[in-house]
Amino acid sequence: MDIAQIILIAGVAEAITQSAMWVIEKGWNKERITALVVAVVVCVGTGADLFAYIGAPIGVPYGTYIGAALTGVLAARGATVLHDLFGVAKTAKERLLLP
Repeated sequence: MDIAQIILIAGVAEAITQSAMWVIEKGWNKERITALVVAVVVCVGTGADLFAYIGAPIGVPYGTYIGAALTGVLAARGATVLHDLFGVAKTAKERLLLP
């Protein structure tokens, strides 16, 4: 497993935790729930699966749908979160490749 895969898994875990905390702490915030539903529907509908993209596909039945749904959870957090996540992965990869 490479560093980009580990960072993506950590990002998904954090995004799911934050999404659950939104609901637990603040109730059903319509804006956040709408963003989550729209992002998941768009990612599943288009087949956008970051896990497959980085070479770590979900290896269970319907794994492509699960990967796309998890990608949607990340996408619901916004472009800045995704940009930062991939920036960290890129930097980590570059540092590991240097002697």
